[in-house]
Amino acid sequence: MFGLALALTLNTPLAVVQEGGARGPQEDPRLTRAWERWDQFDDADHREMAASIESYVFDAEHPKLRILAALQTAKSGPKTLRSRDLPAFDAKEYAPALKLRTKNVTRKKSSWKRFAKKYGIDPEWLPEQHWAWSSGRQALLAPEDRVLSSRARIEAMLRGEFPEPKYWLARLEAELDFDPLIQEAAAYFEHNYRDRDGNLYEGIRLADLWASQREFGISDVEAIAFLRNLLEDDSIRSPIPSRLHRGIYALIREQYEEVREAEQLRLALAGSYLGVEKAVPIVLRSVIPRLDLAWAVVGDDPARMRAWLKEHPTRMAFLGSIEKRIATHLTAHEVSEQELATRSGSLAAHLAVRALEGMKREGLMGLRGR
Repeated sequence: MFGLALALTLNTPLAVVQEGGARGPQEDPRLTRAWERWDQFDDADHREMAASIESYVFDAEHPKLRILAALQTAKSGPKTLRSRDLPAFDAKEYAPALKLRTKNVTRKKSSWKRFAKKYGIDPEWLPEQHWAWSSGRQALLAPEDRVLSSRARIEAMLRGEFPEPKYWLARLEAELDFDPLIQEAAAYFEHNYRDRDGNLYEGIRLADLWASQREFGISDVEAIAFLRNLLEDDSIRSPIPSRLHRGIYALIREQYEEVREAEQLRLALAGSYLGVEKAVPIVLRSVIPRLDLAWAVVGDDPARMRAWLKEHPTRMAFLGSIEKRIATHLTAHEVSEQELATRSGSLAAHLAVRALEGMKREGLMGLRGR
């Protein structure tokens, strides 16, 4: 499912393309000539042709492409945020007695890099360069100052890939994010991390520290914000007695695990839908074939998958329900698992074939596709 050698003969039936074994796009001499023709046009023409080809690709008969095209044009879709600045809890509001002086530690500082390395955070990772879904803010987070070139978008589709897979992963996550209690908790963990000395580390979330599974300190500011905002408990004030630390941290850890499991399941389902295996959390990669069948059971419809998740809201409950739902579907429709799994054909093959046909429609393949 996740790797496919694509034949690029214009008249090759799709079934043959799905078998693979032919040359990739970069090896096809006809594409070399097509890109030579491409270079004769200016940037405005490139953008127009790429948009036309992409529109043609998404106008395919494949059910997933039709659904994704509908999501892209839906008027009721999620909002998009351009700023990646993390919110931070106000020390004066949550722990005024500490008189904690907040200090911003930027990504450029060596202390930031040392801190990131200590907690397994890649100091070179720039999340602002990629699309992401923010469950806490209920918004798509757009990349900053990063635009995929027109040619790169077409080349991705020729490889059987989406031009911006992280956008589509985030868009599908949005469709599957249904639980307001988890969303409220996610909002807490999407706040900027602050240590006990008042250092706010640029771009590092509370979630990143909890995900590290390493010991770290929590400021009274964030601890009381958790108690007050999520547990509606205003009985504990700063400074928090040391005897209460362990119990409070255990409550925060438990809440984080719920948020993480929900996020992992959404990502796994989105990665399965798009055929992007590396997007699926490692802990769930072994069940990708069952997730593929789960999507087949609901006709690749994110709305129906969302309803299924609502019925079985925890990761364990959902995964436990898959086998019964698949068996019921196979019996009702008198099909085998293999027939169910292959009913729509390869998404990667559809992307590649439609992209090539789109290039032909734009005249890039020359006379008779030569």
